Amino acid sequence: MNTRIISMLVCLLFVATSMFGQSDFAKGGIYYKINPNLKDVTVTSCPQDSAIYSGKIVVPAKVEYDGNTYSVTHIGKYAFKNSSITAVTLPEGIIEIGEEAFRECSGLKSVAIPASVLHIGKQAFIFCFSLSTLSFKSASRPVIDSYAFGKTKVKVSGIDTGIPANMAVPNQDKNFK
Repeated sequence: MNTRIISMLVCLLFVATSMFGQSDFAKGGIYYKINPNLKDVTVTSCPQDSAIYSGKIVVPAKVEYDGNTYSVTHIGKYAFKNSSITAVTLPEGIIEIGEEAFRECSGLKSVAIPASVLHIGKQAFIFCFSLSTLSFKSASRPVIDSYAFGKTKVKVSGIDTGIPANMAVPNQDKNFK
């Protein structure tokens, strides 16, 4: 009898977790996933096709959905992968740019990294062949994973990189295999 009750509770917990974990929605042409804390959201790819994103994208600092206001704190893994975006504006409050978030956005030319960003994931901007302007809004150093800017026009050791002089960007183009 106790085993049956425990099994039912586990099933209810699973259903409740699934309901909250799958709270994806779109607003202003951008797709979001409500994070487990139920206070903020992650920008995600379009469920059918991430390539749906195009042109200039402005990610808002906050988004309203179903009577709640959420802070936008993450750009999720693969969020804009292989899309036709040419520019992206990221708000203060973004703390992470996920792995391969902008991979193969060949038309993306410039990105300003907000001061709030603490982590840029592995290969976040890899194969963004037109990306030549990268600026950080703060001298603070986010953690930058390997190949984050691989196969871009961003110059890692040049004078006009937009990367603060005290910031090392690991394993860039010259080490890419």
